[in-house]
Parts: sequence; C-alpha cells; structure tokens
Amino acid sequence: MKDESKTKRQLIDEARELRRKNAELEKSEIEHKRLAGLVIRAKKEWEYTFDSIPDLIALIDRQHRIIRINKAMANRLGLSPKEVIGKTCYESVHNAKVPPGFCPHALLLKDGNVHTAEVHEETPRRVFPGLYLSIV
Repeated sequence: MKDESKTKRQLIDEARELRRKNAELEKSEIEHKRLAGLVIRAKKEWEYTFDSIPDLIALIDRQHRIIRINKAMANRLGLSPKEVIGKTCYESVHNAKVPPGFCPHALLLKDGNVHTAEVHEETPRRVFPGLYLSIV
C-alpha cells in the first residue's frame, strides 16, 4: 500500500508501532551498555587477580606461543609482558629452539594428560626453580 492511499488510522498505528520498536531498541541499548560494563569490570578484575598472583604463570597455546603472562613471570624473565606475548615458551624461558624433553606442555599436547616437571633453569639473569603444570 502506498503512503498516499493509507488512512489516518493506518498512519497512526504505524507511528505507534515505530514508537514501540524505538522504545525496545532504546531498552536493548541500555541493557547492552550495562552488560558491556559488566564484561569490562570482570576483565579488569581477572587481569588484576592474574597479575597479583606471585607464582609464575603463562597461558600457552598449542604452538607453545605465550598468549598471556602474569607480572611475576614477566619480571622473572626481565621483560615486559608485551615483549613476551607471541614468543614461544621454550624460546623465552629456556632460550632454546625447540621444547625441552621434559616440557609438560608438549607432553600434555601429546597424550592429553596433565604433566608436571621440577625445573631449575639458569640462563643469564633468569632462574626458574619450581613445579610447572600445564593444563589446556
């Protein structure tokens, strides 16, 4: 139906429907902003918690690339997190071209089981004593 052939009643009904849909959109936008705020807050809380843990933690992908590292681990490496993210764990931690034979992450990727290793790695300015646990 063309606009010039619509009745006054039809135009009023369309206007009401448009106002109703506009109100729904505004309500949806308010909810979206509220949820976005909650996500941002949760992200900040997670980052704060992750960086507050004194243990050395790195999140590592299937190619052994570091995708996230906490401040304690970055400090132990003597680098900023930005300098480490994207590099391999064996390059960053062990100064090696391939994962060491005891690598719990490599073993986990191979058999799907959780592995631990006692590691004492000494490289210039870096000592990594402790227990390493890899879970994907």
